Amino acid sequence: MALQGSKSGIGTTAVPLSSTSRPFAYGVRLKARGTNANPIWIGLNDPAVSTTTGWRLLAGDEMPVPVNITADVSQIFAVSNTNVADPFLSKVDYYGE
Repeated sequence: MALQGSKSGIGTTAVPLSSTSRPFAYGVRLKARGTNANPIWIGLNDPAVSTTTGWRLLAGDEMPVPVNITADVSQIFAVSNTNVADPFLSKVDYYGE
């Protein structure tokens, strides 16, 4: 079953990419929107991810997440180094199975 979605309005407080359980069987890819104004940092199974501990995604960057690291989108967290007034300037898309 295909899985896709997005999280917008990522600011200085880490948030899960999904507020509800969204399990995947094979893996998922994350992609920072090309219009993002600032980098976004990703933490896997880490709700305390920060701009010093996460994987950095610049605008347009992609990142694979294999199922052996985490198997649910709700366990992938994102944070930015600033709060952006326009939520579409701080967005991550995800897709996988």
